[in-house]
Amino acid sequence: MGVAFRDEVWRVLELLVLNPELGPDAHRDFRRVLTRRFPYVLYYRLTADTIEIRACLHHRQNQHGRLRRA
Repeated sequence: MGVAFRDEVWRVLELLVLNPELGPDAHRDFRRVLTRRFPYVLYYRLTADTIEIRACLHHRQNQHGRLRRA
């Protein structure tokens, strides 16, 4: 299962490289994108030349659907 999860996260990252604005706005300047095979969501933000991945959270544990401050 670990290899399948890693492969799915890489698949999503490759999609983001091709289309950085793929995910909808989530909170402030963060966007989110869901994985297809697992109930996880990646939160990221765009800068001038990078895609900064900020979190990878289980979707059901993040019930408000947005990134919360620690």
